[in-house]
Amino acid sequence: MRSVSVPPQREDNRRIGGAHNSGRRLAIAIAAAVVAIIVIAGTLLAFQLGFIGSDTADRAIDVIPAAADTPMVFRHYGNPQIAVSLADTEVGGKSIDAVSHRIRFPRSGTLEAVRPFLIYVPGEEGDDSFYHKGDGGTVEFRLEADDGTPDHFPSGDVLARTGDLIGGPEIYEGSGPDDARVGGEDGDDGNFRRFSFLEPVDVEANTWYHLVMYNTGTSPEDNFVSYDDFFAGDEDRDPRVPVFEDADFSTVYQSDGAWTDRDSHWAIGEYLFSDGSSYGNGYMEVGSVNGPDRVANFVEPTQSIRQRFRPEEDLIVTEAHIGAMHVDGPNQVALRLTDADGEPLWDGTVGEFPTGEPSNTPTGSNTVGLAEFRGTTDLPSIELRSGEEYVLTIESVGGTHTIPGVRDGTQSYGFGAASTVTGHAEVSSSSGDWQGWSLGDEGPTEQFDLSFYFVTSNCVGCR
Repeated sequence: MRSVSVPPQREDNRRIGGAHNSGRRLAIAIAAAVVAIIVIAGTLLAFQLGFIGSDTADRAIDVIPAAADTPMVFRHYGNPQIAVSLADTEVGGKSIDAVSHRIRFPRSGTLEAVRPFLIYVPGEEGDDSFYHKGDGGTVEFRLEADDGTPDHFPSGDVLARTGDLIGGPEIYEGSGPDDARVGGEDGDDGNFRRFSFLEPVDVEANTWYHLVMYNTGTSPEDNFVSYDDFFAGDEDRDPRVPVFEDADFSTVYQSDGAWTDRDSHWAIGEYLFSDGSSYGNGYMEVGSVNGPDRVANFVEPTQSIRQRFRPEEDLIVTEAHIGAMHVDGPNQVALRLTDADGEPLWDGTVGEFPTGEPSNTPTGSNTVGLAEFRGTTDLPSIELRSGEEYVLTIESVGGTHTIPGVRDGTQSYGFGAASTVTGHAEVSSSSGDWQGWSLGDEGPTEQFDLSFYFVTSNCVGCR
């Protein structure tokens, strides 16, 4: 809650006394009594409205007015992305010199490490269409300044670097520089290692930066790994999430010295600061490696979907959006927002989703690829409290829709809680019970979140 600065009272050195001031003292006493009555009444009213109180539920949440220099990407809570698959870009091999992720941060701070998604296949030798080739080679991550042009490409001005790192620890045979190291921390997955910069670097809020991955090995065309991203899929639908600008979390690559946008790709990864905070995108999977299944589920008359979530900060939400594809029947779904006990906070309907035909399996890639976000902007400024659980339920109003989702990388792959939603998606069973989502042959788990987001009026960088 904002503190209010009260100016010190001016000390009055004039002496007031004597019988001739008794009337004045009486007037002052009456005025003081009136003020006290007003204060007491105002306090009781404030308690009734929930503006004052020792309990967390009674705290008022400050509203931060939206400003032109505060991008929408910093004013949402949720998982605002719909992707059909992962998509890697080889760093080396096909004449690709480097791959870069564009990033801007919601707050200024000291950046000390990154956790990217490097993809390689241990024990197998790849080729030009594979995730890696040879022994994976060595790479270096460099934080570079923006070139200042409308293209927002890396400038080559290196602000921080990690030094040489072994791309694929389980397949490496020593083709890179002698000082190359595995990096990471104890327990890190080989694909999701934490890489510290040789020297921490200060970064400014809402300023474009680039995390560039270079292949520093001796034979990059024969020894490389890939930098993994999400792929938006169908070119006919808007591949960008509505809260993002075109450059937010986007990918570019360098070939023969020239930078080019990697269309419909956006970054996976986490940026770690010296104060223990982090920012990024810790979601890391949307499809089964053993088949065509995608992380999606049906909303239909006999089945509903919900997302349980627990905000890390107090929120005031003013819009609610979900991703979906319409299959048949009425093209709208009902949304209901409640607390953990089922107490209703808001309900409404959202519709006009793209219509498509599910392919090969009920959750096939076509189901996900045609989905888009739709939402409502008439929420009555709902207050959601830090650390408390809430539930967003999606129900059919007679039609059938598919709802996409994505795997949360915090439970198995080391990403921090700030890079994803704290919670999980659930689907109702035929018996009416709720269970976690499944992917391919995997049983129900709590590792998936559906594609949804809230627009907030008070939070900057809240997810």
